[in-house]
Amino acid sequence: MGDRLCPSEEVLSEYLSGCLPAEKIEETEKHLVSCGECGKLLFEARDVLRTEEARAWISSLTVWFRARKYASGALISIILSFVIHGYFLQFIAIAVIFGYKYVSDGRAIRLSSRKEMAGRNFNSSERIKKKA
Repeated sequence: MGDRLCPSEEVLSEYLSGCLPAEKIEETEKHLVSCGECGKLLFEARDVLRTEEARAWISSLTVWFRARKYASGALISIILSFVIHGYFLQFIAIAVIFGYKYVSDGRAIRLSSRKEMAGRNFNSSERIKKKA
């Protein structure tokens, strides 16, 4: 940002995120055409933003697959049982095992979350009694 006429980093950030008011957008775009430093800064910021968005997307996808690993394994086993005919029963058995694991893990997660919630409710009722 070479001179005092350059928009602040806050304005450039709002421009990049699409939160800048319409009247300032025109002014900022005119400046970006004429100022190489601001254009370079905006290009680099856009690059960083895209990289962070890609990492966040990959991370959320990984979490999704981990949460459903047994269900995915069961589905893949069923599909393979029809594709590879010689091992039909083996793949079905694997699918049943994965299905069982998926259900039992789901129950364990639900039970632990219920215990946590019960503990939180118990603690809050204790706090109410102590205050009274």
